[in-house]
Amino acid sequence: MDDYWLTPKDVALRYCLRLSWVYTKAEEGVLPCYKMGKYLRFRQTELDAWVQAHRQTPPQSEGGDSK
Repeated sequence: MDDYWLTPKDVALRYCLRLSWVYTKAEEGVLPCYKMGKYLRFRQTELDAWVQAHRQTPPQSEGGDSK
C-alpha cells in the first residue's frame, strides 16, 4: 500500500476541513502529524485510520417514512 505525506492544505482539502482546524488539532495532538523542520506533515494512512476510528454514524430516524 502506498503511503503519502500530506501538507496541512492537502489534509483540509481531502477531508473537507478548515485549514485553521487542521493546524489547531495538529498542535493539540489530536491529529497524528510530524514536524519536519518548521513544516507539519501528515501520513495519509495514519489520517485514514484516524478518520475511521473517529467516524460517527448518523442517528436513525424513528417512525419510518414521513410521507
